[in-house]
Amino acid sequence: MRVVLCLCLMTLHCVAMQMPPTVTREQAEAALQAAFSVLGAPYVWGGQDPSGFDCSGLAIWAYNHAVPGIHWYTGDSFVDDTTAHMLFVYNVKPLRAREVWPGDLVFVTSSTNRVTHMGLFSRWLDDRRTTFEWIEASSVRKSVVVSTWTRGEEDPEKMLVAVGRVLLWPWEETEAEEERQ
Repeated sequence: MRVVLCLCLMTLHCVAMQMPPTVTREQAEAALQAAFSVLGAPYVWGGQDPSGFDCSGLAIWAYNHAVPGIHWYTGDSFVDDTTAHMLFVYNVKPLRAREVWPGDLVFVTSSTNRVTHMGLFSRWLDDRRTTFEWIEASSVRKSVVVSTWTRGEEDPEKMLVAVGRVLLWPWEETEAEEERQ
């Protein structure tokens, strides 16, 4: 009886922790193309459109073009906009280098406790998958730019956290469920 109860509890936990599906390769590439279409747009803190972007604003805008109606999870609700840190914590599946597609999200930090910057992966520049190109809304360069990153050459001011694939949360079903209760 105890074994059956333990198995039931474990199964319930697994069901509760099931990850939603991720975007397709085509959707990720479409988001990357949307980001490239605004190359040179100015950096504006909090910006979310071609008149000015911050890092998360660029990624969210690009994915809104690739996946109309996409929403982002913050741990307790679904929203149209969120921070780089919340995108990392709740909205991506972390990837290994060999799994990364163009359009996946790149997360970096200058802090020990949160993601502070992000962009979209473009392509590997070497066969060993150590150096890549990505597009970001850069506060330092004051615009949307293409940059390169070499893994393993981070400094304390800018460290690679992860690359992740965007999750497609079933927010419409969740909202409908909440309304019924």
